[in-house]
Amino acid sequence: MKRALAGLLLVLLLGACQQRVIATVTRFTTLPPPPINRTFTIIPDQYQVGNLEFQQTAARVATALASLGFRAVPQDQPADYAVFIRFGPAGARTEIIDYGPPMIGPYWRRPYPYYYPQYSSYTLYAAFLEVDMLDGAAWRRHETKMAFQGRAVTETGIREFNVVIPYLVQGLFDHFPGINGETVHVVIPVP
Repeated sequence: MKRALAGLLLVLLLGACQQRVIATVTRFTTLPPPPINRTFTIIPDQYQVGNLEFQQTAARVATALASLGFRAVPQDQPADYAVFIRFGPAGARTEIIDYGPPMIGPYWRRPYPYYYPQYSSYTLYAAFLEVDMLDGAAWRRHETKMAFQGRAVTETGIREFNVVIPYLVQGLFDHFPGINGETVHVVIPVP
């Protein structure tokens, strides 16, 4: 009876976890609070040029920035900020839940050799999104002057990164630009 109750509790707990994504978000910033009436351009690195997954992620980041008052400009025009994006999976780990010995039946009374542990396992997949915003004028002079650095990391039961990326973008830009040097946990509901 207790084993069945523990199994039901696990199913309910996992069901509740699938209805939200919890992202750990860290930001370093010198930006003023929105609305920020400035221009930006997203610059792909050499491995991201032509990459369709990068283009989709960059479009999501651009939409989030536009909603905060930024305006996108093409790469060949001078922008106030040069934006760089890194993202992807960050490994996986397996969680094992041990329910202990069976609470009813003949196995409970038998000595150790007849003890069969009751457990289940599930895998958590980590994913990350990093967005750096550099001062555009300094970047065009080949200097690095950061205006914003943000990172969102999550662990979910979802293996495919493209399913998780919208929630990481939403978590990273929630309460943008945030407090310099602060790490927060952002809960993003899944519709």
